[in-house]
Amino acid sequence: MSTQEQKWNLEQLKEFYRNASYAFTSYDDPMRDYLTRRISRYGMKSVFEFGCGMGKNLVVLKGKMPKLICYGIDLNAAAVDYGHRKFGLDLHEGDEITLSKMPSEAFDMCITCSVLNHLPEDITHTIVGHLKRICIKYILILENNDGENARWFTHDYKSLGFRWMDSMINRKLRKYDVWEYEKPQ
Repeated sequence: MSTQEQKWNLEQLKEFYRNASYAFTSYDDPMRDYLTRRISRYGMKSVFEFGCGMGKNLVVLKGKMPKLICYGIDLNAAAVDYGHRKFGLDLHEGDEITLSKMPSEAFDMCITCSVLNHLPEDITHTIVGHLKRICIKYILILENNDGENARWFTHDYKSLGFRWMDSMINRKLRKYDVWEYEKPQ
């Protein structure tokens, strides 16, 4: 990131992603296969995705594990509506404020893919706190680590109680790091 480029504030970021059209891209991606393998290995019965877009991850998970209860929220109302209509997914428009109102221990696993790296540190800490409260067992974070720009932030997930699990390459040849949190029982 150049020294003259300023980080966007939270409202600028929300406005940008609320109107982003990329949410309608293909859902065929090695990242989703990776998610499916991880989640099926854990034997999860329910999954919540923060920043689900049109539900690309959830529709793949549901297709491979039909009994899996899937729920997601995203800022982009058009993407949420599309995923609900096209795939019949339980998707809703929402953000970190929506998370704060969700019940504790509502889902076996929470996931988020390439969302938190678009948010400043303070809001990421708030979101992670809510995800820890909402999950029963695990949180998986898949984050692209291509570097910083005005809409890109790096985070120290280890300091938030996560352990690094893996790196993988998606269909656009972007590298993703996989971070896992296991809730103490």
